Amino acid sequence: MASGEYVGDGRHEFENLFKVSSIVAEDRNMALANQHSQPLAQPAASAPMRTLPNEILSTILTYLDSEQPSVSGLYEEPTSELTNSEVGNLKAACLVSKRWRGAGRPILFKHSRFIVNEPRGIKRPVLSEEIQPFLKFIQHYSLAKVVYSFVLVVHGEKITNNPNGTRQLNGFASFWESLFYIIDPIDLLIIAPGEALGALTSCYVPLGDKWSFDCPYQYLRLQQPSSKAATRKLRSDRNMKATAEPHSDMSAAKQAIDPLNSSLQNPLDHQLESGSHAAEIPRRSDWDKVMSNLPEWEFPRAEFSSLFDIRPWSTLLLNEGSFIKAYSTYEFWLRQHPGILSELLGADEDSPRGTYMSTSIREFSYIAMFPMASHFSSLSKNLPHLERLYVQLVPRNNILDCAEKMEQVVTEELWMERNSCYALLMRELFNAPPVDNYQYLEVFESGDAADRDAWLMALEYVKRAGNGWKVAADGVFTRELKNVLSESVDGDPDEGTSLSVN
Repeated sequence: MASGEYVGDGRHEFENLFKVSSIVAEDRNMALANQHSQPLAQPAASAPMRTLPNEILSTILTYLDSEQPSVSGLYEEPTSELTNSEVGNLKAACLVSKRWRGAGRPILFKHSRFIVNEPRGIKRPVLSEEIQPFLKFIQHYSLAKVVYSFVLVVHGEKITNNPNGTRQLNGFASFWESLFYIIDPIDLLIIAPGEALGALTSCYVPLGDKWSFDCPYQYLRLQQPSSKAATRKLRSDRNMKATAEPHSDMSAAKQAIDPLNSSLQNPLDHQLESGSHAAEIPRRSDWDKVMSNLPEWEFPRAEFSSLFDIRPWSTLLLNEGSFIKAYSTYEFWLRQHPGILSELLGADEDSPRGTYMSTSIREFSYIAMFPMASHFSSLSKNLPHLERLYVQLVPRNNILDCAEKMEQVVTEELWMERNSCYALLMRELFNAPPVDNYQYLEVFESGDAADRDAWLMALEYVKRAGNGWKVAADGVFTRELKNVLSESVDGDPDEGTSLSVN
């Protein structure tokens, strides 16, 4: 159901448990030997672990804590096993005794994970119902203020928050509201197929060409401002120093995590319940029937996204996975990737809201493996108001050496599209003076600096542009914003660099 990000195989955990238990037994035997060998008036040479105060025991267990396994793999090809870890020391220690488990639980669930498995049979699970046991567990052991990061892993493409299983506009609003009512993670990561990610974010995902892509999972990571993160980390560290005791009264917890008003699940519910314009609005059953029968390209667009609006997110990372398989198809450049990028940035003219990205987001990282220039143009043409942009378009693994992955793929076409993507971005990035939201960008970082050809090409753009950008490190360009804004006011907006796109 729910677990911290400390996952190991049973043998490894048993070995660690045996070591910890041996230390405790050795400590106890030493204390007994000292009691028999010394006069009763003298204290024992060493105190057994069971005599330590809870605060000290909790502090000792923090040394078994480790970094989130998900952090290092966010820039690789997405996989559902991102949060798995071979380190199980803390779990093993929590199995020693009830007291040790109470002391280690706040540390263990500092990085929490909830897995939604593929449905068995016809009935699809309702996410708001599935999350209830986890939320009750968090409240029962007073862990709400401890949860620093939360990972939601979704294995199935079809996910719903409606008991009827029909599609709804912003249908997961009640799920996000109930989740953030109990916990307030600084770091939120979603690992899910593109279709499921679209449902969770209320973003439209084109599915017509899904068959031509090999990207079973994608990553979406949202982080709150660093100032709040520092405050929450301090509070979390303080909570982990004391053993969390379970509450005997569960009534308050049950009341707090009951499903919220169903009006959050359907834009017509509020009007239906209040009776306003009853003659003009279809009944809910009719609404659900119409929505379920619509083809995906005619499905109405949501006017807002509860996930992006629920917190003042400051950082967003999107990893859309591999595009390589599509290069083996006819006219690959016309294929539409089953992802949320276009809707997220407001590149789709049918979107009623424009960009779904929170206006508070100032750092954006985009990772994909050889995306087509036609897809990447959604970012280059619709850059949000950012301070920092990170782009990585080349895989860090050895996927190009895999014969199965590269079957019927012309390698040269991969690199040509990569070059076209960077050319689109460089033309906007180094335009003098900068236009639109590019004038607010202070840091640009490429995750492909190891590719010397791409890096040297970027350096040539910097030399020719001369609009304030400086090389801070391999792959990193920086500039002072005050100089850029003054140039935008004094310069001629129609005069720019003469860069061409291949």
